[in-house]
Amino acid sequence: MHEYDMSELEQLDQFADEYIKMYEEKCKSGTMNDVEAHELLSKIAHIKRTVQIAGYVTNHNKMAMVAAKLHDIGRFPQYDILGGFRDDLILHHNLGEDLITRMIFQKKLHPSTELDTIRQAIMYHGRTQFIPFRESPLTKEALEVTDIISEVDDLDNGCIGALGYIEGEIIHDSKKYQEKNPTLDMSLISPRVFEYFSRGEKFNKMTECHTYADYLLFAAVLAIQSLKGKHKDVAAQLLETPCFGYENAMAGYRDLFIKYLDPSKALEAYDIFYSFYVEAKGYDPTTHAK
Repeated sequence: MHEYDMSELEQLDQFADEYIKMYEEKCKSGTMNDVEAHELLSKIAHIKRTVQIAGYVTNHNKMAMVAAKLHDIGRFPQYDILGGFRDDLILHHNLGEDLITRMIFQKKLHPSTELDTIRQAIMYHGRTQFIPFRESPLTKEALEVTDIISEVDDLDNGCIGALGYIEGEIIHDSKKYQEKNPTLDMSLISPRVFEYFSRGEKFNKMTECHTYADYLLFAAVLAIQSLKGKHKDVAAQLLETPCFGYENAMAGYRDLFIKYLDPSKALEAYDIFYSFYVEAKGYDPTTHAK
């Protein structure tokens, strides 16, 4: 990885810590209801896990860890504005970049190579394959960092994080799928989504997800992508980790599939998901029990 100024990264790390702590204290202040506080604290927990994963897969590279800490910084103004995490209305990527720009104007941050690299990672993590430009707007150095952040973001969201928030989002209709389509059965899977899922192929959730079944499979696809990636051993280890009251994340997905997917598709979907896990582990699929 490119060499970066450690003093610049330390300052950005401190800024991130202070900004996140401000929202942690807000959640504990009693000014928010339980649902709001839980959603924000879940996002903070995701950020902290992502930093840990980034450290693990990069041998504690400082740039990767600071970029991981800042990658979802736009989620906080997004929640302030919308009362939820709604990328279909305002992308948290744009809000994160806007926050960095405002901090520069307010003299709380100053321009640097390190900040510009992280700014680009904030703007494009998780969606470089969906960028609607003929040529990538990222520098070579920023693309390297962005790819790392995209990988560790998917590792946590797909293999651990989704198990902690997705059921609450379904219950409270946080994505407003039910509100937008009140007569639509939220357990139905869109045919295109099931095709993407069956191939373990990442898709654009903003254009493809219409039900919570679609959204649940999007989360599972993040895990599958990780199981197919260069850190598949980390993905498998995370999926075997006890979390959020489940024996492990694999068991959590099984329970959520049975509970929220169309019964005619639930077990088939879990079999597909499990097959990617077995392949990543190198097990014989004909002998390894689910």
